[in-house]
Amino acid sequence: MKRRWLRIAPLCAALSGALAAASLADSYLWNGASGDSWGDSAKWLPATGYPQANDIAVFSNNVAGGTVNLNGDRSVWAVYFGSLTGSNVPAFTLSGSTLNLGPGGMHQYSRSQNETIGSAIRLTADSILAEYSYWSGQKDFNVNGGVDNNGRRLTLHSEGFRMFVTQPVSGAGAVFVTGDDTVYLRAANTFSGPWTITGRAVLDGAAGSALR
Repeated sequence: MKRRWLRIAPLCAALSGALAAASLADSYLWNGASGDSWGDSAKWLPATGYPQANDIAVFSNNVAGGTVNLNGDRSVWAVYFGSLTGSNVPAFTLSGSTLNLGPGGMHQYSRSQNETIGSAIRLTADSILAEYSYWSGQKDFNVNGGVDNNGRRLTLHSEGFRMFVTQPVSGAGAVFVTGDDTVYLRAANTFSGPWTITGRAVLDGAAGSALR
């Protein structure tokens, strides 16, 4: 357990700093049914609005999971599927238009079902896509809509299990692969910035794919 903490401490510190920077953000918990729309404030708790550029969207086990329809381009500061203390999350799929992702990143803690991003992701700041495997039976994080780093630094972090990126990573920004497990790139990537692998991370490209 101590070794695990030593590995994740730097990442936790970075996330804590990012969260502090977002102290003015609101957090919204998804409370809709499969097929409901992101932009419908009645599908979130509190029902006073829906996540926007400076806000945090949380998906947890208060509902049965299913598809969340972006119904137009959306912006968000951060997205969480579960947390360190609540990892029994059903399967969600974000689909539809582009999700503009801010510096808080996207974090998958689910250990009961795979989580899937079917919409395209465009970074609006240096950001991270991360999966964390602190429990047995951890599930996949599937990034299926493509990622445009938009000239920003994109970090792909795999901590203990695996992340699949099945559509191209594009843009002029850098790509960093971190963690102690595997990020699977399954498309011919077109990003033009530098790339770096650190720690014990493993980058796996399928036949016919290209790092860039």
